[in-house]
Amino acid sequence: MSTWRYQSNPIVVRTLQDAVGAPLSIDLPGASISVDVILSNDAFKPDLDDAMAALGYSPYSGMSPTGMPPPLTILSTPGGLPWQLAMRDDGSLSTLSPLGATGVIGSTGMTGPQGPQGTQGPTGAQGSTGPQGPTGPQGATGVQGATGPFAGPASEVLATTTITTTSLTDVVVDSLTQLAAAGTYLAIANVAWSGSVASLVATFSFYVNGVQVPGSERPVRVPASSGFTLGTLFEVITVPANGQSVDVRWRVSTGTGTLGNRNFILQRIG
Repeated sequence: MSTWRYQSNPIVVRTLQDAVGAPLSIDLPGASISVDVILSNDAFKPDLDDAMAALGYSPYSGMSPTGMPPPLTILSTPGGLPWQLAMRDDGSLSTLSPLGATGVIGSTGMTGPQGPQGTQGPTGAQGSTGPQGPTGPQGATGVQGATGPFAGPASEVLATTTITTTSLTDVVVDSLTQLAAAGTYLAIANVAWSGSVASLVATFSFYVNGVQVPGSERPVRVPASSGFTLGTLFEVITVPANGQSVDVRWRVSTGTGTLGNRNFILQRIG
């Protein structure tokens, strides 16, 4: 591989002026255009000479091949500015353009108006679930539910305090009263009692809503000053409506009657 230089016939000033359309001068008399050609295979050098001759170029008269550059400036404008010469494939001149000095960089212009907003992009993927927040305040208490039945399948009241009576008519035994739902019950009362005189008779009975249950009276007689005697009453009773009271009542025929431990059980049977 070698580099070969070819030069054109001497430049005719009039021809250049006609091409440029402006007066110019040649710094070197008899100046010509030089072209360097890189040939990959020197065996084709005769063919390259023929092709360049057809374009008006002849082998460079100096050393050949050569690596020396051609003259840097062979043309000048009236103002002394250098010209650049471009050449067509057929070897003729195509342009002559002056190269001026680079001017001072101007100041930056004002920022133009903001362009219109672009269309909204697609919604991104949902992020991961965040940590659970703190527990909120407790809500208000709800409304109270309906009251349940007044007595379940079985209910009991009892007392241990000692009470006395001299009443000749039925009075409520203290602490032996219950409220019951409508239904049928087995009523059971156990009392420990005593009398102040030997002729005293104590009579016990059940009442529903202030009315004595028919057939529920039980008269009991004990000797005076013989200590407490246990008495038990059984009766099947009916409570016609919810919330009615069921109680045990007693009276004495004379003297003073005394009650100790006692209880009252309602066992629902219907």
